Amino acid sequence: MKPITRMASLAAALLCVLAMAGSADAQQTYCDRLRADLAALDRSAGAAGQRQAIVEQIQRQRGELNRTIAYARSIGCQRQRFLIFGDPPPPECPSVEAKINSLEAGLAQLDAQSQRVGGGSLEAQRASLSAAYEANCRGAQPGIASSRQPGLFERLFGSPVDDVPAMPEDEAPQGPLDGGQQAAVNSGKTLCVRKCDGFYFPISQFASRGRFETDASLCQASCPNAEVELYVQPSGREADAAVSLAGSPYTALPNAFKYRKSFDPTCACRKDGQSWVEALANAEKIIGSRAGDVTVTEQQSQDMARPKEPAPPPLRGAAAPKPTAAPRPSSVAGAPGVDPSTLNPGAPAGQPAPQAPSRRAAPPPAAGQSGVRSDALPPLGPPITLPPAGVPRGALQN
Repeated sequence: MKPITRMASLAAALLCVLAMAGSADAQQTYCDRLRADLAALDRSAGAAGQRQAIVEQIQRQRGELNRTIAYARSIGCQRQRFLIFGDPPPPECPSVEAKINSLEAGLAQLDAQSQRVGGGSLEAQRASLSAAYEANCRGAQPGIASSRQPGLFERLFGSPVDDVPAMPEDEAPQGPLDGGQQAAVNSGKTLCVRKCDGFYFPISQFASRGRFETDASLCQASCPNAEVELYVQPSGREADAAVSLAGSPYTALPNAFKYRKSFDPTCACRKDGQSWVEALANAEKIIGSRAGDVTVTEQQSQDMARPKEPAPPPLRGAAAPKPTAAPRPSSVAGAPGVDPSTLNPGAPAGQPAPQAPSRRAAPPPAAGQSGVRSDALPPLGPPITLPPAGVPRGALQN
């Protein structure tokens, strides 16, 4: 081959290489632009800060709403009066209910404002740019590419292996429930979870398995317009450790903690135009049926579960105390402080006085008889006159 022909071939090859390099430069420029756009989204601190402030305000207002609803229940605003029967609700209930309605309306406005400020538009742009960068820029993450300009061979054959950043590992799936979560099914704080957005509120501060059925009914009656389920939160744990009665964790719900991120106006415990008094009518009946229940705390439950120590047995050889007999009533003649001679003042000195009859109670008379016994009457006859003291008996007969 002639030298001119060789030079022409080398020039053509060089042009191909330069064309490929130009294509690589265009791709690099495209990737740099994608990285810049992603960085611009991340640097939009103003909108992000504003949205964060709105989210914090939503959380505060939601907490105030929950406290107001709990206060309305505690003072009996959910009581209904039928005609003239029953006690009317307290006079402050209308103002409390108006405050609840105002808080709910403000909460809906804040959720809508949060969606407009930092809502789906920014997230959609971020997702679109990230997908384009993943597909056209070798999966490199934004902001991690090397700042130096790549060489010719790197543009032709790609970056070295060491320069390609590793992809982040996916989060490990949740494992089986541990022993603490399994034990939570037997006792703990019961929570009523609204499945449409993951919102929850307490039912009982401490409940055992025997009370779960009643708490589940109260949960449904407290939020009749939505699908709810009773969960049990272990003592000393957060709400994310709560477990349903079937053993499913709260975090496995598709809408777990959704209420913290977005607002769904169709997900509510009461219907549109319905007051809380009407919505909680069945809950009031359940609470009234449980008015006689004894509230047992967790510490009291543990104390009652401990075995009681038996009483110590009596000592051997110890004599049992003998019963003391009551003293018998003495007769009048033998009564202390009574002189027998005074019972018959006309009798001679030294002559014993006649014994007084014993005071024995007579048996009750039979039917048809009088209350006086015939043998208890003295014999008929003239009265016997006793001589005075010192006079012989025969002197009176003369």
